Amino acid sequence: MPCVVTPRFGPVEYPENAAIDFPAGLPAFEGHKQFLALERPDAAPILFLQSLTDPELCLHA
Repeated sequence: MPCVVTPRFGPVEYPENAAIDFPAGLPAFEGHKQFLALERPDAAPILFLQSLTDPELCLHA
């Protein structure tokens, strides 16, 4: 199972089919095309989009 190590969530294992692909990237983040949606109960209803290519990049949604 793939794993991404992040400063906010530590190591996170995820099934490959959980990766969200943005083929053109996101506006202002065109170089980042794969993200993982993460939830934290203490931050609900905030959803975190963690970049799978840059552990430092985590967007709040």
